[in-house]
Amino acid sequence: MVNDEAEVLAREREYFLTLLDEANAVSEEAGGRVMASCGKANLLLTSKFKQYRGLCSEYEKTSRKMTADDMQGFWELILLQVEDVKKMFTALRNLKENNWVIPKSPMPKKKGVGTPRTPASNKKKPREKSAAQKARDEERRKMLLAKKMEMKQKMQEMQESGEVPDVIIT
Repeated sequence: MVNDEAEVLAREREYFLTLLDEANAVSEEAGGRVMASCGKANLLLTSKFKQYRGLCSEYEKTSRKMTADDMQGFWELILLQVEDVKKMFTALRNLKENNWVIPKSPMPKKKGVGTPRTPASNKKKPREKSAAQKARDEERRKMLLAKKMEMKQKMQEMQESGEVPDVIIT
């Protein structure tokens, strides 16, 4: 699956880079879009796919640091980026069919000049917190601070003893 996606992206990247080299009629803006799309595809191919393959081989050797869900989640994140790049390439194909002329987007409608605005005096003022709310907030802050201190102490103990914490990729 990884190889299939990588092959599709590499083929599209090479196609558009070849078109860019051959076509003199490509505007500067269209050429920039081609370069951006190819750059994103290249980043996926050289970085993200390589990282995922490394994680797969690590997972096959020992699965104590990662779970199958971790691997699936990472792959889904990569697929989101792959789909984005594929959409960019589709837009480039449409641009090529349009002789590299970028269509002008319609101007957004302006609001009317005399639109009524609510006066500032109608805005609600923030409520004062009750004593119970203030006490809950203070307890919450104390609890978070205690947890942070506990985690910091744990990390220091692990570093002193030479233990390396297991890292779970999410």
